[in-house]
Amino acid sequence: MAGSGVGLWRRLFVISSFVGFAWYLFNRKTFSVFIPNLIQELQWREENIGATTSAFVVGFTLSQIAFSTLPDRISLRWVYCLCLLGSSMMNIILGLFHHSLVSFASLWLVNGFFQGFGWPAIVRMTALWFSPSHRGRILGVAGVGGNLAGMCAPAFFQALAVSVGGWRSVFIAVGVSGLAISLLLVIITRASPNEVLDESDESFNIGSGKSAGKQARVSLQIVLANSLLWIVSLSHLVVNFAKMVMCDWASIYLMYDKKWEQHKGVYGIDRWVGSNAPLLQLY
Repeated sequence: MAGSGVGLWRRLFVISSFVGFAWYLFNRKTFSVFIPNLIQELQWREENIGATTSAFVVGFTLSQIAFSTLPDRISLRWVYCLCLLGSSMMNIILGLFHHSLVSFASLWLVNGFFQGFGWPAIVRMTALWFSPSHRGRILGVAGVGGNLAGMCAPAFFQALAVSVGGWRSVFIAVGVSGLAISLLLVIITRASPNEVLDESDESFNIGSGKSAGKQARVSLQIVLANSLLWIVSLSHLVVNFAKMVMCDWASIYLMYDKKWEQHKGVYGIDRWVGSNAPLLQLY
């Protein structure tokens, strides 16, 4: 009976990671998609776009530091769901009110802070729910959800802007839908098998589909001394530089230097290419 119940919650977690990470990406892509609109309507310059983009990165970085201690004080389920809710609220506020550059960048920094908790929470919960042999496939499912959102966002947001009345309405619509999704995730997500099992089932082990025990903690000194992690981190730095160029600056270059039209959806190029990696993880 315990195994059957855990199996159901595992399947729900897979759905949660796919849908949740997709909406994290939707709440992140609103700014990138509408950069040309901000330039035209708010008279922003490239320096303003750069400042706002950097603010998001600062918030994202701060959240990575906070994540190292936060899960010890609050359930990963609540971290995952509440941060999606917070990110959605930032989009709603940005859409509802007119903002100066400082206030817009500040709110986008807060959005970056909430966004930074999404993927680490998924990774940590996946480790609690699944054995090492299955984790890559589950993370691949979540990655596909995020990349699908990134691919669809440009065309979807532009069509929505035309039908509902501008970029501000899209910010609000994405935020409101994010609020609804975050509430759904609260219902269908559990951080680990321990949250759904009775005390009598404590012997359940992850590796065989049974309940999670306490995991050994790794000291910071061991982490910093791991040369492989440094190589992965530097590789991730290069990848993110390239992704930032494609997501946030390629559209401006193609529109203003090469005279492309905005509806061609150049914002999704990186996601079309990047979607191959999560798909390979599924196998």
